[in-house]
Amino acid sequence: MKHEFFFDTDKVSVLYMSNTVSIIENQDGTISVSGTAIHLRDQEKALLRYLIKGEGRVRTKAMFLSHLACGKNIDYKLIDVLVCKVRTKLRLAHPAAAELLRLVWGRGYAWGLPQTTPPTNWHPLVPNPGRWTIALKSDLIEALRRYDVEVDTVLQHLPDLSIEELFEWKRAYQDKGRAGLRTTRPDVKYLCLT
Repeated sequence: MKHEFFFDTDKVSVLYMSNTVSIIENQDGTISVSGTAIHLRDQEKALLRYLIKGEGRVRTKAMFLSHLACGKNIDYKLIDVLVCKVRTKLRLAHPAAAELLRLVWGRGYAWGLPQTTPPTNWHPLVPNPGRWTIALKSDLIEALRRYDVEVDTVLQHLPDLSIEELFEWKRAYQDKGRAGLRTTRPDVKYLCLT
């Protein structure tokens, strides 16, 4: 049986659509996940929108804080709490939806499946880690500083790495060395980037 869906764009906003999951924001602000309504608070909704908007790209804690709390003094651990709450609510509505919100170890969170098609001519100075460690980040920043590799080459080889995240690493490394590349405590000074 073929199903057709018609959306009145004045009444709903399609945030995400795939073969298995749809996420729709209704005009009244409620969110529906594959037809099941879920209640998200304003910050949870903003976090979900921000993740979906950057589908396939990693969002760091500093990016989240910049987007969600610019000008406010909030604890960076709030991001982990919000992600946990959003993931739980998505899982209750549709288990496949919760799997789209993923942790990228050593970097942050991302929406959607990772882009795993590596280029055929992999650059030897661009790491391809399963986990980003402080050492890998600093090695990459040093290679960029020495002009051993160009930013465009790095972004081509690592499609889920955004230029914002790369420059965030560079600023943190310049100011604090390797210690600045820790992901657990973003530096407050980088918070209002947008």
